[in-house]
Amino acid sequence: IDIAQMAIIAKLTAAQRVQMAASMIDACERAGVQRLRLRQPELSEHEAYRIVRGGLLNYYREQKQWQHSNSPS
Repeated sequence: IDIAQMAIIAKLTAAQRVQMAASMIDACERAGVQRLRLRQPELSEHEAYRIVRGGLLNYYREQKQWQHSNSPS
Protein backbone atom coordinates (compact mmCIF):
# COMPACT_ATOMS: atom_id res chain seq x y z
CA ILE A 1 0.00 0.00 0.00
CA ASP A 2 1.32 3.39 -0.99
CA ILE A 3 0.98 5.76 1.97
CA ALA A 4 1.01 8.87 -0.23
CA GLN A 5 -1.77 7.45 -2.38
CA MET A 6 -3.82 6.57 0.70
CA ALA A 7 -3.43 10.16 1.95
CA ILE A 8 -4.76 11.48 -1.36
CA ILE A 9 -7.71 9.07 -1.32
CA ALA A 10 -8.51 10.01 2.28
CA LYS A 11 -9.05 13.61 1.15
CA LEU A 12 -11.66 12.61 -1.45
CA THR A 13 -15.35 13.00 -0.74
CA ALA A 14 -17.55 9.91 -0.57
CA ALA A 15 -18.95 10.78 -3.99
CA GLN A 16 -15.44 11.02 -5.45
CA ARG A 17 -14.50 7.63 -3.99
CA VAL A 18 -17.65 6.07 -5.43
CA GLN A 19 -16.82 7.65 -8.81
CA MET A 20 -13.30 6.21 -8.60
CA ALA A 21 -14.65 2.75 -7.78
CA ALA A 22 -17.18 2.90 -10.62
CA SER A 23 -14.42 3.92 -13.02
CA MET A 24 -12.28 0.96 -11.96
CA ILE A 25 -15.20 -1.44 -12.34
CA ASP A 26 -15.87 -0.05 -15.83
CA ALA A 27 -12.23 -0.51 -16.82
CA CYS A 28 -12.25 -4.11 -15.56
CA GLU A 29 -15.46 -4.88 -17.43
CA ARG A 30 -14.07 -3.42 -20.66
CA ALA A 31 -10.90 -5.49 -20.30
CA GLY A 32 -12.97 -8.62 -19.64
CA VAL A 33 -15.17 -7.98 -22.67
CA GLN A 34 -12.17 -7.41 -24.89
CA ARG A 35 -10.48 -10.64 -23.78
CA LEU A 36 -13.69 -12.65 -24.08
CA ARG A 37 -14.33 -11.36 -27.60
CA LEU A 38 -10.77 -12.26 -28.59
CA ARG A 39 -11.47 -15.84 -27.48
CA GLN A 40 -14.98 -15.92 -28.90
CA PRO A 41 -15.23 -13.40 -31.75
CA GLU A 42 -18.75 -14.53 -32.63
CA LEU A 43 -20.07 -12.83 -29.48
CA SER A 44 -21.58 -9.40 -29.84
CA GLU A 45 -20.32 -6.66 -27.55
CA HIS A 46 -23.68 -6.67 -25.76
CA GLU A 47 -23.54 -10.43 -25.18
CA ALA A 48 -19.93 -10.22 -23.98
CA TYR A 49 -20.88 -7.52 -21.43
CA ARG A 50 -23.78 -9.69 -20.25
CA ILE A 51 -21.43 -12.63 -19.73
CA VAL A 52 -18.75 -10.57 -18.00
CA ARG A 53 -21.26 -8.89 -15.71
CA GLY A 54 -22.91 -12.22 -14.93
CA GLY A 55 -19.61 -13.81 -14.03
CA LEU A 56 -17.22 -15.55 -16.37
CA LEU A 57 -16.87 -18.56 -14.09
CA ASN A 58 -20.60 -19.24 -14.29
CA TYR A 59 -20.50 -18.83 -18.07
CA TYR A 60 -17.64 -21.31 -18.48
CA ARG A 61 -19.33 -23.78 -16.11
CA GLU A 62 -22.50 -23.60 -18.21
CA GLN A 63 -20.50 -24.04 -21.42
CA LYS A 64 -18.75 -27.10 -20.03
CA GLN A 65 -22.05 -28.66 -18.86
CA TRP A 66 -23.61 -27.95 -22.27
CA GLN A 67 -20.67 -29.57 -24.05
CA HIS A 68 -20.90 -32.69 -21.85
CA SER A 69 -24.65 -33.01 -22.30
CA ASN A 70 -24.38 -32.62 -26.10
CA SER A 71 -21.32 -34.79 -26.68
CA PRO A 72 -21.82 -38.05 -28.59
CA SER A 73 -21.99 -41.11 -26.39
